[in-house]
Amino acid sequence: MAKLEDVDIEHRGLAQRHIPAKTLARLSRAELRYRVKHAKHLTDRANTLSVPESALALHEHARKILASEPAAEYVVDHKRRNELLQSAPSHLHHEYRDMVYDHRDSHEYPPGLTGAVDAMLLGKPVADPELAEAALASINRAGVRP
Repeated sequence: MAKLEDVDIEHRGLAQRHIPAKTLARLSRAELRYRVKHAKHLTDRANTLSVPESALALHEHARKILASEPAAEYVVDHKRRNELLQSAPSHLHHEYRDMVYDHRDSHEYPPGLTGAVDAMLLGKPVADPELAEAALASINRAGVRP
């Protein structure tokens, strides 16, 4: 279980404001650190922008990254929803498709994290060591196996 103390002190405020306790309890330490690092990069970049709309969009993206469910849980759940969509009766296809899209749109992750989780679940290597560590920790924390 991840705790706010697992995050660098300069990033702790950002994590405390935007990660729900329910999500924090399900995150691994490595995934928490990886997400917070990326969200901090986005907020720092947003603070340098002169266009308020662009800054607001980056801040919102950072908030969604921090509030999203653990990456491994998302990947497994999204695959399950896609399988339901594939086997949905034709008269319910649109409802199932909307369910998949709503799920996808309600979560955001640092670039490559969900792909790394998916690759590791398929037994493929991930080249970036930091990304691989976050993905593997997420998989282990969620208790999912290939």
